[in-house]
Amino acid sequence: MLNMDFATTQEKIRDTCFKNDLEFKFECTKFPVVATITPDMEKFDQIKFDFGEKDHEKTNYINGQIKFIFGEELTVNILNDFMIEDRLLNKIKNLIKNLHYLYLQLYFKDKTQIN
Repeated sequence: MLNMDFATTQEKIRDTCFKNDLEFKFECTKFPVVATITPDMEKFDQIKFDFGEKDHEKTNYINGQIKFIFGEELTVNILNDFMIEDRLLNKIKNLIKNLHYLYLQLYFKDKTQIN
């Protein structure tokens, strides 16, 4: 059940990022656990036509990234002119916090299970 919840939450984050031209990485092999949001660089190689629609301009960045660092407390580190709409940032942050919580449950379950 926890594994399914973890996979579902991770997929929700990836879908949200994909829809907003972002990439997601979750590093949990060492402490602190770090989730990173970066621009989808493959999309920068594509030609874009501007038809005057502003709905797609949810993010604006130049080689930027956002790191959610789960040490003793959650620290958010924003690098290099990365700008993101507040609503989108909060959605991603809440999903990442849920993913981290699920990861901790899975980690604890794995460490405490009797073989």
